[in-house]
Amino acid sequence: MEEYFIKIDPYSETIDQIKRSDSYAYLAHQLGCRHVGIYAKQPFLDAAMMNAEALETDLLPAAWRYVPTGEVYFGPALWLNISETGELRVPLRRIDQLEDEIEFLGFIEACTDFLPLGENLLDDSECGDEQSPDIEF
Repeated sequence: MEEYFIKIDPYSETIDQIKRSDSYAYLAHQLGCRHVGIYAKQPFLDAAMMNAEALETDLLPAAWRYVPTGEVYFGPALWLNISETGELRVPLRRIDQLEDEIEFLGFIEACTDFLPLGENLLDDSECGDEQSPDIEF
């Protein structure tokens, strides 16, 4: 039985299976990048492998939201499972589960308003025109 990772593509707004591989070169090629990072880590060891330099470009990649956490990510991702020793494995989430948990956002600006530790957002709006809180060091 062939094993698969799940590819989230915000450009075509699709979620598909790709053949599982231990080759980081193959995985980076699938993501269209040179440097990969692991993001969206879940308690059950699933995570998203993505372009580690996505936010460093002048034009941000298309975005998607992982609905259960509300986190927004930029660019394509490979959803996979990572063992405690770093082995890349087939994700525990099935593709039909992820289809219900991914919201494609298109091209948006990155939210760079950060709050000090212990502060909460007053509303759940996108970055908008709100003023950032004053931070004293």
